[in-house]
Amino acid sequence: MWSLGVCMVVSLVSQSTWAADYNTFPDGFMIGAATAAYQVEGAWNASGKGENIWDHMVHTHPEWIEDNSNADDTSNSYYHYDEDIAALKEVGFHFYRFSIAWSRVLPNGDTSYINQDGIDYYNNLINGLLADNIQPMVTLYHWDLPQALQNVGGWVNDTMIDYFEQYARLLFTTYGDRVSLFVITDSKISIALNSNYMYPKTDSNDDVYAATVAMQFNLGWYAHPIFSTDGDYPAVMKEIVAASSTAQGLTSSRLPEFGDTWVNYIKGTYDFFGLNHYTSSLASLGADGTVGTKYNDMGVTLGIDPTWQTSAASWLYYCPWGMRKILNWISKEYNNVSIIITENGWADKGGLQDDFRTTYFYNYLAEMLKAINIDKNSVIGYTVWSIIDNWEWTLGYTVKLGLYQVDFSDFNRGRTAKNSASTMSSIIKDWSIPEEYFTEGD
Repeated sequence: MWSLGVCMVVSLVSQSTWAADYNTFPDGFMIGAATAAYQVEGAWNASGKGENIWDHMVHTHPEWIEDNSNADDTSNSYYHYDEDIAALKEVGFHFYRFSIAWSRVLPNGDTSYINQDGIDYYNNLINGLLADNIQPMVTLYHWDLPQALQNVGGWVNDTMIDYFEQYARLLFTTYGDRVSLFVITDSKISIALNSNYMYPKTDSNDDVYAATVAMQFNLGWYAHPIFSTDGDYPAVMKEIVAASSTAQGLTSSRLPEFGDTWVNYIKGTYDFFGLNHYTSSLASLGADGTVGTKYNDMGVTLGIDPTWQTSAASWLYYCPWGMRKILNWISKEYNNVSIIITENGWADKGGLQDDFRTTYFYNYLAEMLKAINIDKNSVIGYTVWSIIDNWEWTLGYTVKLGLYQVDFSDFNRGRTAKNSASTMSSIIKDWSIPEEYFTEGD
């Protein structure tokens, strides 16, 4: 019995030592949280903001939203952004990824009129973040195209490339002195990315500062119903061209005031790959969907393991090992490019006792750390979706993904920390995931 006891002790010590080698975040790693303008800001027509395609859709077709709701007020971050910053600080996040509402700064979609109230709002948000030592990561476009541009064809119109360049130029010149991380465009599932560094000119009066820029694309996937099966490819193609042209134009005569900036883009190199990852699918040879659509063109049939736990969102299943799989695939496909996980989270029906969200974070982050520390992938950052409950597109308010509960029945939209907020705070303070989530041989 004594000998058996010694063997057990040795085995436990060995397992603990092994896990301790892999359960810690690397030096310089960043952990942050994310939102999107339309989902959290509210104030849909306040202070000069123009209408966007989601405003128009939910007011015209409320039946297209699961609970017939809209984001007219949602979490009201336009008026309560300081409370969002306080929540970010309380958890200990290093950065905050948020998007600019295009129609809040350019109500008509172009620079014929610049809405100063909108410009000031984002200035105040950025300055507030920096005052609390939280790095802003700015997404230029998160699905909320100005309705004025949709009226002339939207993303299937070639002129969108010029409109997007105008918009991007405004944001870079206005906020680039304080924002060092830009994401050009977002998709719920990110497939490919190009990025580069913006180098400052030698002129001491130049307003352009060093910035890292990422672009995220998912060919053909849109939450907005206006994109039909015939329009998704051309629309996404224009979005890709617009984003690429914005970056490449900074080294050409199209945007000469930026000088010799972003040269790494032209060389085809990457700074980081932005990955939104929530769940996984099982794929087998076959075909789904209508001929000529992305779903059919993929040449596979997608499914799930019936043992996977489902969330409150029908598309989101619990499959933590998929995190490590996709990180390994990206690293192999893109020559071990640096990766920032720009969204990851779990949907439930709400409530402060969100214990399964904690389980989700522990296990998904453990798989990420295995990809970093065992597989040697260059993952440099991780982003929780989301810091607060918000309006979840066509699901409306029927699901919640926030670390903080928002009381949507309260005019002041009070924020209350859930259990998962404490969990994430502990992870950041300990700078590790508990060893119990690692097994020797993983």
